[in-house]
Amino acid sequence: LLTNLLRPQLAAAGSSLVVNTASVGNLMGKVVLDELDYQHRRAIELLAYGTGKLMNIMFTRGIAQRWSDDGILSVAVHPGPAGSSFGRDSWLVGLAYRSPLRRFATISVADGAAPLVALAERGPDPEVNGRYFSRFRIDGHENRQAHDQALIDGLWQRSEELVGL
Repeated sequence: LLTNLLRPQLAAAGSSLVVNTASVGNLMGKVVLDELDYQHRRAIELLAYGTGKLMNIMFTRGIAQRWSDDGILSVAVHPGPAGSSFGRDSWLVGLAYRSPLRRFATISVADGAAPLVALAERGPDPEVNGRYFSRFRIDGHENRQAHDQALIDGLWQRSEELVGL
């Protein structure tokens, strides 16, 4: 919704880049178009997280396909396991963040931000439009659904319906 609301300003800039945060967790996701809100299926924590990150990659592709004529490009990036407050309320994920494992299992917040900053500084480069980075590596590991055009289109349409666009 926010990106859609910012579209006029992004287009007015003449050339802009939307950087979406994704995750290698997208590999655990599964998009079910008629069940995006988990009304009739159990929302298992890590799988729901993976689904959200998969949707961010799919939304990135949707922007690339729909808005590039307006000069709006998009990229998704997995920043890595930054030692922020992420996952603090999760038993499993929180374990790595709240224990001595943190020294081995996470990177600094600044290091996590580095690939996002690098992409923002690179600016709207058509070579990266619609692509997914795993940190600095282009075309990181993705769920098969991330390339399913019918699902990308369906998610875009269903999202517009849900937020009233």
